[in-house]
Amino acid sequence: MKLFFRPTILSILLLAMSGTLSAQLDPNINLVGTWSKDSLPSTVLYNNTYNEVWGFKQGTREYAVIGSTQGTHFIDVTDTSDLREVDFVQGALFGYRVIHRDYHDYKGYLYMVCGEGNSTMQIVDLQYLPDSVHLVYDSDEFINIAHNIFIDSSSARLYAMAVYSEKTFNRTAGVRILSLENPQKPRFLGDYVTQSDCHDAFVRNDTVYLNMATEGLKVFDFANPEAPKELDHLFFYPGIGYNHSGWLNEEGTVYAFADETPTSPVKICDASALPDIKVLSTVKAP
Repeated sequence: MKLFFRPTILSILLLAMSGTLSAQLDPNINLVGTWSKDSLPSTVLYNNTYNEVWGFKQGTREYAVIGSTQGTHFIDVTDTSDLREVDFVQGALFGYRVIHRDYHDYKGYLYMVCGEGNSTMQIVDLQYLPDSVHLVYDSDEFINIAHNIFIDSSSARLYAMAVYSEKTFNRTAGVRILSLENPQKPRFLGDYVTQSDCHDAFVRNDTVYLNMATEGLKVFDFANPEAPKELDHLFFYPGIGYNHSGWLNEEGTVYAFADETPTSPVKICDASALPDIKVLSTVKAP
């Protein structure tokens, strides 16, 4: 899950995901609105209805993207007192089996994947907002299932983690790289196959921070997608668990990541001296 909007929008997204905020909100975060849809089914396995959030700005308006068991909901959150679903795109797979979807936007398009079943990668054109979005690509040629995606805008590449495709290379627990030189027509560049799960990634300027589940954090140079070079591997660190996801600051000096493990704190790393990434401090939720 990736959350990057301003605090007020973050509150909206969190509440839309869960339906309720069971924990007390941080005093620096103000809840300004909620959105949900009672008619949506929940999953059998986890009883969850919503599964992922993303956000983007198109023109002068702000939008929240919310994944559900049925598909993808586009919510106009510009006016926080009037949250409106402006469009909906049904997933290639929908219903009680859908546990997770993932999103990333690039050059006016939103890229959408699903982590379960007989699914596809979908691309929608956002230029018609605030009226609607247009589905321009819906194919399993390169991605049938993917758990997470990340787009490196500096090189126009999409990185997909934990991919399955019946038409090409079957299963890769690692990373599949697609070119987005033509944003509506992805092109296959390569696979990085790993023995253990690669859960998520953050990418900038071909430097890829891989959240490797039980193998910690790995950092690669993917300038050549057919021959990536490992730059660093952080395996032992405070609160080690299932390495889940992370984010790099704008300056490229600090990388923060979290483990999907109860009581494990967020790790704050010095990323300015690769290949010698170090944990500087940890932050534990109250």
